[in-house]
Amino acid sequence: MSAIPSKRHTLTVLIALAVSYASPTIGASVSVTPARASNFYSGVITVQITGLATGETVRIERFIDFNTNDIVNNAIDLMVQSFLVTDNKASTIGGATNANVIFDSNPANGAITATLDFRKIDIDHTAGRFIFRVSSPSGSFSSSNALFRITNSILGQTSRGLVRNSGTNVGYSIVAALTESQNDTRLVASAVVSSNGQYNVSAPAGTYRMVAVKRGYVCNFDTAPLVTLTNGATPSNNIPLMVATRSISGRLVNAANTNVGLPGVNLFLNSDTLFTLAFTDTNGNFNVPVTATQWKVDPDEDALRTLGYLALRDPPSADTSTGNVTGLVIAVPRATALICGTLKNSLNSPLPGLELFASSSNRVYSTRSITDPAGAFILAVAAGDWDVSVDTQALSALGYVADSIPRFSLAQDEVVKHDVSVTRITAFIAGRLIDETGATLTNMEIRANDNSGHYSSATANSNGKFAIGVLDGTWYLQLEYNESAPRSFIYPNMSITISNGISVSNIVYQVLTATNTVSITLRDYTGSVVS
Repeated sequence: MSAIPSKRHTLTVLIALAVSYASPTIGASVSVTPARASNFYSGVITVQITGLATGETVRIERFIDFNTNDIVNNAIDLMVQSFLVTDNKASTIGGATNANVIFDSNPANGAITATLDFRKIDIDHTAGRFIFRVSSPSGSFSSSNALFRITNSILGQTSRGLVRNSGTNVGYSIVAALTESQNDTRLVASAVVSSNGQYNVSAPAGTYRMVAVKRGYVCNFDTAPLVTLTNGATPSNNIPLMVATRSISGRLVNAANTNVGLPGVNLFLNSDTLFTLAFTDTNGNFNVPVTATQWKVDPDEDALRTLGYLALRDPPSADTSTGNVTGLVIAVPRATALICGTLKNSLNSPLPGLELFASSSNRVYSTRSITDPAGAFILAVAAGDWDVSVDTQALSALGYVADSIPRFSLAQDEVVKHDVSVTRITAFIAGRLIDETGATLTNMEIRANDNSGHYSSATANSNGKFAIGVLDGTWYLQLEYNESAPRSFIYPNMSITISNGISVSNIVYQVLTATNTVSITLRDYTGSVVS
């Protein structure tokens, strides 16, 4: 006859079983500062995590809370950022911290302070409700959420309306106000669309192309409304979307190890006038609904930079004309060298908030950095030769021209320090931009260089007028080229000499519209094609 266990023995067994099969310890807590910001906020967002084990790694994800219920719903909400942070650890190259990659700046054990750079106005500034979710890749603790909200700034004028497809409202999408030029399209403001398709986007007075993005649809720039916001105006315009009929799927991966996927990276897809947006998942996978045509799939440079990777200057294409495209692998290299320094004027005063760009000499890879309050920058690059430049228009707006910056040759794990100086503008080259018919050309960038390493630029305004800040010397003008522009131009080799700080005005810079193309095959001395 078996012995009957005592009550004490039974209790001991139950406790042991409970401990063995308990769910992960709920110890980690998360908070976000500030918890609320405007869509024109320029600063940092700080994520604080406590209750961790020393040296623990966490995953931080940010979701758009489309249905505003403060809970991550994978069927509705959209993950727009994802990265790993380890307690008391930073990404280093050659012994120096690569501050482009989000790291733990909190010296205390078991606590993480992760700082997100929100100085550049982009899709990250979309007005709406967000959820930061912190989880353990190893399952050592239960996930924890913190709420964050971006509000429309009170500017006095708002673009509003509905996002629609064939007469039906399309909710839970994103609407953006874009400024357009021959060379670039820039996001000025964006907002989350309500469940019934209603949008409200506040922006400074100006003219904007209003576009919308949502999974399962594409937007056409040509049919998207062009809206002029005057002071105090609240115009209403509906934004049409087209139903996607094809898809492009694949992975964004580390070029050195394709088993490593890159999470939370926004992908910009465009085909002539068509456009859509998507994000990679936790494993770097993507599946983007599109239409039947050829698409460029472009991973966002800033998102890659914060993960420690370089961007592709010429992103890959996918042709869905005859069917869906699957297995598209986009491989990008990890940064392995650093160019760092400061950007200051002649009085040794720092110039914060300005962008510097780095491009590999073979024009394959690129990256960027934004100067901090001390004017410091860190460009995370790879082994090889690199060209560095400053945002000439932003610098010109402050009254400066950047001094000559040399080409850098770096080895793996090398850190090069170079301080960039600027010189005060002493004169202007001003004039008007026209085509061969005499018609005014607007929103196009004209660049000037003096063949001594100084560059400057300006954009022709709505009247075709431009004014480029320069120094004494001979300057050479050219139209900034963009192969994706709807028109290609042949521009003259115009030189202007500035002496004694005296400006030159009334320049007529006339360009010709290209009507034919020339195809050239480049071969080496053996006759082999050079790609």
